[in-house]
Amino acid sequence: MNKIIKIKELSKSFGNKKVLDELNLEVEKNTSMVIIGGSGTGKSVLIKSILGLLKPDNGEIYYDGFLLNEKSRKEIDFHSRIGMLFQGAALFDSLPVWENITFGIEKSRSLKNSDWKDLAADKLKKVGLDPSVIYLYPSELSGGMQKRVALARAIARDPELLFFDEPTTGLDPIMADIINNLINEVIREVGATAITITHDMESARKIANNISMLYKGKVIWTGKASEIDNSDNKYLDQFIKGKSVGPIKININD
Repeated sequence: MNKIIKIKELSKSFGNKKVLDELNLEVEKNTSMVIIGGSGTGKSVLIKSILGLLKPDNGEIYYDGFLLNEKSRKEIDFHSRIGMLFQGAALFDSLPVWENITFGIEKSRSLKNSDWKDLAADKLKKVGLDPSVIYLYPSELSGGMQKRVALARAIARDPELLFFDEPTTGLDPIMADIINNLINEVIREVGATAITITHDMESARKIANNISMLYKGKVIWTGKASEIDNSDNKYLDQFIKGKSVGPIKININD
C-alpha cells in the first residue's frame, strides 16, 4: 500500500535528554495508525515534528512522497490538508461553536457568516450534535460535547490526514466509547488517514488498523491491531496489560 507518512531516523533532543532516537515509522494511506507508549516516550514530540511545530535535530519526514521542511510545507499547503483533535479539546472560550469550528479555514475562504454557520452545522451533524449548538460557547458544553465540537473542527476542511492527541482523556468510559465510534465514522466518511497518540488501550484497540509502540524514542513494535495480544514482545505485553513488573522501568521520582 502507499505510504502517506514515512519517517526516517528522526532524532530530537532537549538539552541532554534524547526524546526521539533515530525513529523510523511508516503510515499507510487510508488507514488508522495508533501510536502507544508511556509518558515521556516521545509520542507528542513525534506528532509536533510531523506538524512542523518542532524542528528535529536529524532525520527526514515524508508526506505523500514530499520531503517535509519549512519550504515544502508552504508549497504543498500542508496545513490545509490536515485536521487536529487536541487533548482537552482546546476550544476558544471567547468564540461561539460555529466560529471555533471554522476558525482554521476562515483565512482561506471568502464566505458570508450564514455560509460559515451552515458549514459548522453540517460538521456538527457528522459528530452527532444538533446544529443549534453552533450558537453556544464552550463553557455551556459538557466535556463530551466539547470533544465532539473539537472533532467537528478537525474535519472542517475535509482533511487528508487527521491527528488525534489522547482523544478520550478526561472522559468517562461510555463517552470515551462514543468518541471512539465517532472517530471511526468520520475517518470512513472523510476518507482520511488517521494518526492517534494515546495510552488508552481500549481506544487503541477500537480505532486502530495498525499500532506502533514507542519506547525510549524508538518504535519497538509495529503490527496489526489484531496482532497486539500475540506479539511475543515483552515491552508491548507489559504495557498493554498494565503490569508494574517487566522490562519497562518506571522512575517514580520523575
